[in-house]
Amino acid sequence: MKTSKKSFFSNLFSENGKNKNKNPEWQNDGRIDFGKISEYEENERKQNILKILFKNRKHKEKHSSDEDRPVVDAEAKKISERFNTAHNLLWLVLLLFVAVFCIFFSEGITTGNMQHMFRNMFGRGEVTEGTSSYHFSINENAVFDSISNIPIIAGSDRVVIFSPDGSHEYSEESEYSLPALKTSGKFALIYDAGGKAYGIYDEFGVCHFENSGGKIYDGSVSGDGTYAIARKGKEYMTEITLYNAAFEAVTVIKKNNAFASMDIKDDGSEIILVTYSVFANVNVESEIMLLEKGQKTPRKLFTLENGTPIECKYLENGNIAVLFDRSLVLFDRDGEKLASCAIDMNSIYMYNMSDGGRLLFAERIYGSSNTYKVELVAFDGVSVKKSQYTLKNKPVELNMYGDYAYIITENKVVRLDAENFDNETNYLSDRKINSLIFLSEDVFVCTADSAVKIVWDKDPE
Repeated sequence: MKTSKKSFFSNLFSENGKNKNKNPEWQNDGRIDFGKISEYEENERKQNILKILFKNRKHKEKHSSDEDRPVVDAEAKKISERFNTAHNLLWLVLLLFVAVFCIFFSEGITTGNMQHMFRNMFGRGEVTEGTSSYHFSINENAVFDSISNIPIIAGSDRVVIFSPDGSHEYSEESEYSLPALKTSGKFALIYDAGGKAYGIYDEFGVCHFENSGGKIYDGSVSGDGTYAIARKGKEYMTEITLYNAAFEAVTVIKKNNAFASMDIKDDGSEIILVTYSVFANVNVESEIMLLEKGQKTPRKLFTLENGTPIECKYLENGNIAVLFDRSLVLFDRDGEKLASCAIDMNSIYMYNMSDGGRLLFAERIYGSSNTYKVELVAFDGVSVKKSQYTLKNKPVELNMYGDYAYIITENKVVRLDAENFDNETNYLSDRKINSLIFLSEDVFVCTADSAVKIVWDKDPE
């Protein structure tokens, strides 16, 4: 007779198919009468058998898993351990590098540098066409230049710095009655000429502002953030303070000579300082000092009697140019005279000296109404080369950038090849021109409220 599943489970939980109480009335023809077992006991028996079956199944699976487990390759285990060791060592080296970098290059860890880094990290990296115009509101008493390839404008009412795409700007009220602007790379020095206030700026805004304590004669800033301020001292006629990129004074030079000019190398490694004294016989003696960064004693100190010094400049090739009222003199990096050119600065209306050592100046031609002669002087090795251009309008600015010389009048910009003063191109404006700004390969003409990229006229007038 076929036994049902229900009878099978019940027999399993009985002792040899018999009731615990050995009650013969539970059986009927070899079958168990489930009607005489309580529902609770039946459920309990079912749960017990399921637990037994489940336990046996887990035991078999575990046993099978242990038997089928692959043998670990000893060589692979060694490689894995070496990889983990190398991984940990790399992290230690990285942490050590960061610590050493922070210790030895703490001056370079600035807010501006961090902003530069994050701007580059999160920039899209897409090359977009530069803006063709910038717009601002500033008074006419303003000076114009560029840092980090963006315009910076300093007026007696506001200081304005644009973002790279021209979409927004940094702007602050000016602290400078007569602003003067010096730039180098990503830094700008703005100071109040004849006043006491000055500030260091980068493309994000002001980095440092200070009252110098004395009337400022001049200032200079390098590409690494090193800068110098020349002021009237309390006890000495001239006091020059050289600062590092953290705005800390590192060297103070005091002279009883009159201040003439100074310049800092673009890498901040050296400063040239020119002062002079006037004696009773009206002779002028100039003192030229070359002082390396961090040193107290000049690397070179010598005197000249070439007239009154006006400006000095480090040139791109490492030489030094010094402009006097009667001559332009070229020195090598050790202060040895290489060449000179006679110039009468007393008759010159305006001038500009480039980093290449070229001198561009304008003088009025007397007897001719509103006519000016613009002359370019350049050293070709140790010889001197001169070029001339006649201008029928009063120049408002002379400038040089790249291979070109620029002559700016109130409504016109003339561009000439700086080598031979030829290949003339022109730009005409219907508004009064104040200055030029050079951004990469583009030239922007500045008016009272805008800077617009020049599109050159190929046909000279």
